Amino acid sequence: MVRVEVLWEDETGTPHVVPAKLEDKSRSGASLRIKEPITVGTKLVVQSPYGQFSGVVTYCNRSGENYVLGILRDPADGSDQK
Repeated sequence: MVRVEVLWEDETGTPHVVPAKLEDKSRSGASLRIKEPITVGTKLVVQSPYGQFSGVVTYCNRSGENYVLGILRDPADGSDQK
């Protein structure tokens, strides 16, 4: 798992930056473990020491004290997350 930061704006336009763990990734998406829920459909950016990518939340499921997010990676995003 890689520690990352997740950046997004909520429905009111308030910016958020929170730590998360990147559990899995592929060319089309990623799975993150995070302490707070993010609404499905929210656009976000995932940053790590290795780079960044953007995407949209496709699911947000509670898992114990955390949430597991599914991220569909933005196909226009040419950056790479290692």
